[in-house]
Amino acid sequence: MHSVAVVILAAGASSRMHRPKALLPWPKESLIRHHLNLLKNLPVDIFICSGKHHQEISDELSENSATILFHENWEKGMGSSIAFSCGQLNNYESLLFMAVDQPLVSTAHLLKIIKTAADKKNHIIYSSNPEIQFSIPVLFPKSKYPDLKLLSNDKGAKKIVQESSKNIKVEVSALELLDMDTQEDYNYLFQFAHH
Repeated sequence: MHSVAVVILAAGASSRMHRPKALLPWPKESLIRHHLNLLKNLPVDIFICSGKHHQEISDELSENSATILFHENWEKGMGSSIAFSCGQLNNYESLLFMAVDQPLVSTAHLLKIIKTAADKKNHIIYSSNPEIQFSIPVLFPKSKYPDLKLLSNDKGAKKIVQESSKNIKVEVSALELLDMDTQEDYNYLFQFAHH
């Protein structure tokens, strides 16, 4: 077991996309497999928080080493998914959360977050750029788990990051933090990444 667990948040309904984001092609594999390939050489244990599309994601990853955590109350939003995951994984020294709908996040950025956390124990390490000041991917130390477990809605953990006196931002390009909610978003990012 590694000291860091990565949780790929993929529990939502993808209602505006009209199909599971985790299973979108990117380009010749699903988006969830793309993320797993980004992580496979990092010193982390990998988990996926599933929900609405749990069965489809499980079928897609039937031969993969990632562990799927099924969040029954997925409809309560990202905050509840973070709280649920934290409750399942509180034996880890830190948890790194990433979103399945940020396809341009790089292995290099994730590794920088992990290395920063190793140097700065007990700090929140979050992603940032001039356009988006507080963003996921974000790593939380064990000392913040009690706060994370109290999350219950769709607000995520931004307030916990903002209110902490021990947080460090890792700068990254605006492109890496772009997410996609609609087919138009997906088409744009797909064309950008695979032109």
